[in-house]
Amino acid sequence: MKYGSVSAALTILTVAAVVIANVIFTALCGRYGWYVDMSSDLMYKVTEDCKEYLDEYVISEVKKANDSGGGNEKVTILFCDDRENIESEITQNYILGSALEIQEMFPDYVEIDFLNIWENPSIARSYGITASTNVAFLYSDRHVVLSLADFYIFEAADTETPVAYNGEKRLATGMMRVVQENTPMCYLTVNHGETVEDYELMYMIADAGYNYTYLDLLNYDIPEDCELLITFNPTQDFTSNDNVSSVSETDKIREYMNNGGKYMVFVSADTFVSGGHENLEELLAEWGVRYMHSTGEDGIENCYTIKDSMHSTTTDGYTILAQNTPSGFGAEILKDITKPNVFGNSTCISPSDGFTLDPAGNYVSDAYGSTRTLTPLFVSDTSAEAWASGRVVAKATDDPFVLMSLTKQENAQGNTSYLLASASTEFGSESAMQSAVFGNSQTLSTILKYMGKENVPTNLTFKPFGDTDIDSITTAQSTTITIVLAAVPAAVILGTGIVIHVKRKNAV
Repeated sequence: MKYGSVSAALTILTVAAVVIANVIFTALCGRYGWYVDMSSDLMYKVTEDCKEYLDEYVISEVKKANDSGGGNEKVTILFCDDRENIESEITQNYILGSALEIQEMFPDYVEIDFLNIWENPSIARSYGITASTNVAFLYSDRHVVLSLADFYIFEAADTETPVAYNGEKRLATGMMRVVQENTPMCYLTVNHGETVEDYELMYMIADAGYNYTYLDLLNYDIPEDCELLITFNPTQDFTSNDNVSSVSETDKIREYMNNGGKYMVFVSADTFVSGGHENLEELLAEWGVRYMHSTGEDGIENCYTIKDSMHSTTTDGYTILAQNTPSGFGAEILKDITKPNVFGNSTCISPSDGFTLDPAGNYVSDAYGSTRTLTPLFVSDTSAEAWASGRVVAKATDDPFVLMSLTKQENAQGNTSYLLASASTEFGSESAMQSAVFGNSQTLSTILKYMGKENVPTNLTFKPFGDTDIDSITTAQSTTITIVLAAVPAAVILGTGIVIHVKRKNAV
């Protein structure tokens, strides 16, 4: 007892000291960016994918402008402090290092400059620079300004703990945005209860080369420069030509779509709780999209909520890992998406009446003057269940639930319209889009590129500071691992103890 107690006490104190030291050091690393690259190749080296992207979508534009105008203009990457100050701060020095690599790749078309904004405040204001940690991109009479935080990925709801470096992508997209002469517009509908809890989806839209703003369809028409329209979590219905309103928002969207429009709709299992969305759902049904409902014994209609305890990243089973569709043109779109995509608080989509399955795995309808073709993009596993009104209303045993779909239509003028329908708003959340293990961000970029936005950086991803693969483990996998880690060591120790006990007994 005497020596055992001392040993136990020393063990506890040692473990506590190690834990405390790790907590303190981790906090300091997060606060001051103390990270050291210990890989054989530089972790933050500009990749060949980035070089190819810049050559195709940035340098080619600069060359074209210089050749047509006879000039020798360059893209300027402007750091907003003296060089020695940039190099002395590690998070800014990472960005400078990447910028220098890009300049070395394209010395005739890219230059780096430094501006002390405290000594030159008027110049800083003219570019919209607000802090010495900003990085500005200058070309011709255009400029784009990014903050230091834009070059890093942070923990959800924690803006002080960087978990990955995103400098390569931000430098490339910043240069792309400043050289493109006519920046396409993305409009987000408002006044239907739309709520975007964080701005990660907007950052992805900006990285794809869009400017974005908000649009009140009740009072304004869809502008001619609208290249992308988004409706995110509308808890109230759109207006239609009826006794309530003389303005039809849905007719405005119909006209936009028939002229080659691109529309994205994000809903969740909670979107339709506040009441009916007959007008919006009628519009979506024309494009093959029907969000599933069930009426309970109490007469209340609720959306399906998809639960899969076997393939969920949370213990409640409502944040599920989706499967890439195995057929249809959706499979071709997602052929390069290897990371899992996560859908939280998801409902599901069923092809609407009039859309029939073709041999390729798509759903086709000719009922609206032109052929409309819907393909599933992501589906649930066969172990998933649909819940509504507190009971299981459907199972995916024979037919997996569709979690995201894409419908396309080619009109007589040769334009192609697209409708992307997501059954989860959390698909575009910060925790899903910024994750180092989930492919949500790459998926949306890939879809935008398929829909016609050529200069979307689909292959430029951030570099995590650590291995975070454990983040994508499902509840079924975690249960198996827990059982194995609990049972196997115990069995080994028990077996060893029995062998030793028997040998000692025999020796006596």
